[in-house]
Amino acid sequence: MRIYSMRDMLLHFAWNKDNDMLKREEASIAKQYCSEAANEVVDHAMQVMAGIGFCGSRVSRIYRDLRITRISGGTGEIQTVIASKQILRKYK
Repeated sequence: MRIYSMRDMLLHFAWNKDNDMLKREEASIAKQYCSEAANEVVDHAMQVMAGIGFCGSRVSRIYRDLRITRISGGTGEIQTVIASKQILRKYK
């Protein structure tokens, strides 16, 4: 379910970007949500695979690669602050 929501969110924001309609808060929301959700999905896969998940499997590679998404481009907390500031500006 999370994979489909990430895909739909990214397709929506990619369409907005292509049409010069992407807002800064949308990009922050997508980055924060997708990096957290992808890490949760891979974490569940690692739980299912147990010890085999750490032994050179494709899932372990994805797990290691995804860890950087929580940091690069700003942590989830920073993305939340960016999105919040942009949204609150509308109401000042």
